[in-house]
Amino acid sequence: MSAVAGTIAPAGIPGFRLVSADDAKKTAGRPGDAAWAGDGVFGLVEVSNASEKRSIDELAASITSEDATVCGGEFLTGLTGTEKGMKRVYSVCRRKGASPINLFYVIVPRLGGGYLQLSIRSEGADVPARRAEAKLLPVLFPSEDQPAPRASAPGADSVLDTTGLKPLDFSKFGRPVDDGELFDDLIPETKKPDPAAVGPPRTPPTTPSIESRLAAIKDLLDRKVITQQEHDERRRAILGSL
Repeated sequence: MSAVAGTIAPAGIPGFRLVSADDAKKTAGRPGDAAWAGDGVFGLVEVSNASEKRSIDELAASITSEDATVCGGEFLTGLTGTEKGMKRVYSVCRRKGASPINLFYVIVPRLGGGYLQLSIRSEGADVPARRAEAKLLPVLFPSEDQPAPRASAPGADSVLDTTGLKPLDFSKFGRPVDDGELFDDLIPETKKPDPAAVGPPRTPPTTPSIESRLAAIKDLLDRKVITQQEHDERRRAILGSL
């Protein structure tokens, strides 16, 4: 069983199951390094290594700028919390004639450099994603007086479907990474957030500027995430929204 299944399963997210890379790409536009889903909620786990030189604030800004670029509608974002050592961001995309897309991000530095990034998504109401985040945070970042629950032994009541489950492949990050390292090498200062902090955004939602959205798609082009044609189409769409 992978570290993702063994670590996230104890959170007790209703309907928890692992998701294939192909299905993850259909939902989120990218496969991530591991993906999971629950009742009305979808999640990605993404890991970067020491080659990631951006600060945690720069990474958070890049994520929201990229989301704003692909939204194609009204986009709002704000901080839901900034506990010591981690960054939590919330955003919502509202397109005409479509259900809102709610995204919750948790970004945590790793001891060896780089970041662990969790993204939680729900469509329509934000309650499923908000509740999933509230369940996950105490499990991933337990306090000293309340250790994280552990996964129960496989049995009739198991919520995991491990059929065809393969070990996670982190070879693209430049060094071998054991499954156990995925969550074990987070910065030691990270503690369980105050339960009262899990709630609506603390800061007023803001809409990224045209300049930041243009910079975001230029960054995607420079990193060869999108083609020149895709860049030009997105640029025209952004400028056309003025």
